[in-house]
Amino acid sequence: MIGEKEGYITLTEGKYHQIKLMAEAVHNQITYLERVTFGPIALDEGLGRGEWRYLTEDEQRSLEAHGKVIKDIHG
Repeated sequence: MIGEKEGYITLTEGKYHQIKLMAEAVHNQITYLERVTFGPIALDEGLGRGEWRYLTEDEQRSLEAHGKVIKDIHG
């Protein structure tokens, strides 16, 4: 917990709305949710909401090593 109304939750494999459903099960409500990592990759804090960038080759290898499938969109 960060404070009385804030905290961190770590999931290694999440399903659709899992965090919200878990909170509701103990009579709490999620009002703001932010993903900060995807597998072994910390998300780029310089990107705004809805922005994206290509993965580096190291990031691609890291995801593949963790069993994530990489689709080649470069051609």
